[in-house]
Amino acid sequence: FESFDLLPAIAADAAFTKNTNLKLSGTNAASSCATFVAGGGGVKLTTTTASADQVILSGISSSAWGLTFAPDNQIVFETQIVTDATITARTIWAGLKLTTTGVTATDNDQTFFRYDDQTNGGNFQIIDSNAGTDNVVDSGVVVLASTAYLLQIKVGQDLLPRYYINGVHVGTGLALATGTSLIPVVGIQTTAAAAKAVTVRHVRLVVPINPIV
Repeated sequence: FESFDLLPAIAADAAFTKNTNLKLSGTNAASSCATFVAGGGGVKLTTTTASADQVILSGISSSAWGLTFAPDNQIVFETQIVTDATITARTIWAGLKLTTTGVTATDNDQTFFRYDDQTNGGNFQIIDSNAGTDNVVDSGVVVLASTAYLLQIKVGQDLLPRYYINGVHVGTGLALATGTSLIPVVGIQTTAAAAKAVTVRHVRLVVPINPIV
């Protein structure tokens, strides 16, 4: 469970005063792209100003967050994000992937949430892939400005990812591949030349003692 007692930084700025679990990466990302949020907690990720600039949270290799996680271990991924006062011209994604990219077609194996205001009518997409076969579904949940979303993915014994938004089951994906090495990721990318932001209040990843059915 990461609730951001310390700010994440890019790898070049790693220090004991920075977060030792999660790091920042992405096109034109810098340590200054993460700031604490007064009142609500968490960190605000703010891109720089060019189109396709990114800020991505992922695990540091020397921490438990830097491990890879196979779906057959019945993973539970969770994060709470808060959208900015505007939600246009950006892509936001969160979940378990082979790489940190927010592009649907890049990773052959993955399970994640994705938002792009120009895609799917502005609703969250739920996306999973097995050996390059992508399953993309409309969650039916529209993304609103200045709104908190608890995003959860629970992988059961049947390898099916079950998606929840604010505690409500919004869809079940297709079976994931066994033995794949997935990593937890939360990211934001601009789709126009202006800085964009999202707040991440926490990231949680567990392998339950009791099986998920």
